[in-house]
Amino acid sequence: MLEAIGRKGAHPVTSVAQYRLCHYLPEWYPLCKDLTPETIFVAQGADYAAAVSDRHWPAYFVKDYVKSLTTNRGSVANSVGEISEIVSLIEKYRGQVEGGVCIRKFEQLAPDTEERYFVFRGKPYARNGVVPEIVQAIAPRIDSPFFSVDVVLSTDGTPRLIELGD
Repeated sequence: MLEAIGRKGAHPVTSVAQYRLCHYLPEWYPLCKDLTPETIFVAQGADYAAAVSDRHWPAYFVKDYVKSLTTNRGSVANSVGEISEIVSLIEKYRGQVEGGVCIRKFEQLAPDTEERYFVFRGKPYARNGVVPEIVQAIAPRIDSPFFSVDVVLSTDGTPRLIELGD
């Protein structure tokens, strides 16, 4: 991809490392773990039950390093046994599990509250001009000139980081 951009006489805005930082959850998670659901990372095919054995979460949100399952089944596992089912469905419908498996603590989120913000050269932007504190806190933590920040409210009104975008 970088070669194709160069052949057109252009230069990418972000480096490969900056792209990975915002594209893969395990890359940005350590920088924002206080603002997002607790997450553990395992290889596809790992012993998922063992991986979460010391967690006492109400349920599990399962995704690969990039995306969740967007079929009717969804990505919420109500038991440890359902984690494998979701991973298999990700592979079936997307062709592969990208990177590995992310098992996130399920949190109750308020419906219809997800909002996307953008950060350009360290300055956050909102479509309505109002940038919440959580986005202002994230912007200086991420070393990339351009990325998106998806935030949703928990049912108690706390803003939660759902994902970054490259």
